[in-house]
Amino acid sequence: MWAASGGGHGAFLGYAAGELRVRASTLMHLDDLPAELAGWGPIHAHLARIVAKRQIGGEWRFAVCDEDGHLLFAGVTRRRPGGWPRHPGPSEADHRAGAAINHAQEMGVAGASERDTRVVPVRGRGIVELQFPLSLLRALHADLHALGGWAGVVADVLGQYEAADPDHAPDEGEGNGADSGRGPGAGGVDDGASDRDGGDGRRRFPRAGLRRHIQVRDRACTHPGCRAPAIRSELDHTRPYAAGGSTSEGNLAAACAHDHDLRDNGWQVVQTAPGHVTWISRTGHRYPAQPPPVIEPLPEPFAPAGWAHLRPADSGHGAGNITDPAVDELPYVPAYRYEPAWWEEPLSKPDTAQEVTVRPGPPVDPAEDIPPF
Repeated sequence: MWAASGGGHGAFLGYAAGELRVRASTLMHLDDLPAELAGWGPIHAHLARIVAKRQIGGEWRFAVCDEDGHLLFAGVTRRRPGGWPRHPGPSEADHRAGAAINHAQEMGVAGASERDTRVVPVRGRGIVELQFPLSLLRALHADLHALGGWAGVVADVLGQYEAADPDHAPDEGEGNGADSGRGPGAGGVDDGASDRDGGDGRRRFPRAGLRRHIQVRDRACTHPGCRAPAIRSELDHTRPYAAGGSTSEGNLAAACAHDHDLRDNGWQVVQTAPGHVTWISRTGHRYPAQPPPVIEPLPEPFAPAGWAHLRPADSGHGAGNITDPAVDELPYVPAYRYEPAWWEEPLSKPDTAQEVTVRPGPPVDPAEDIPPF
């Protein structure tokens, strides 16, 4: 749904859910594992696919992880699944909404800002993070012709991963990253590889690639107990930049604005390894934190007996069971009566025609009453 509304930067159309973190296998209909909206919580697979399609014009990141789910490499891809609907630009109705704002400005209507002169598609502002276990990524790349529209995305992700470190490439010359846009002058998206290698540590602020890598690695603010997503947090120099600290992977950590200010009020931060941060309070208490797994371990989905004939065998990559892409959601066949927890069966009305006999109790002795009765 597209809806126009006035704002400080133009007429914003549609919506963006923020940052969607989802396994690529879920979007490819290889499993039905839950996804996550950063800062909000888990969502089911069907809703994740809808949100990803709505944010097809946003930034699509990827995270290649080891078997334990920890980050190996992060980047961004410009490829999109073939066959997915592309949202068109502003329609004629959207331009009419922008013209109405311009007319309101000319007429001096209250609330019409001078900057409300353009139409901005909000859907292009979201982030989709594709999560790939390395073993699954290689297995998918070995059979690209069977992936259909996802072949370009998988090839681009593996090409960037292998181009980051030639030792990752299984064969000489494979995964040269010609289409991945890596390295100086590659003509693609700058993923900040030089930043992570320490070649750009004298900059005050990190480039997009390094900033994205820290956000994917830390997931949230590194202060203990804070759940602020890393994309809405600041990047804190563990050793202050003014004191000679470098702008590098091992000296940066995500810290929200509130917790970042604690550095100016007596708190200290120590980073022993990239992402391994220890916050030290003013009383000397230490609160260590380490990078959480990007792909959290999940049990296999539980399927009631009524689903047995609807679901084929496991895909073999710990990704659960496969659903039909055409259906995009399993039919719900409950094995129990689905009713709200607060629902109760109505009580049967008593038969007024039947005479009810009430027997009186024994007489009460006033001397045996408990005070103050």
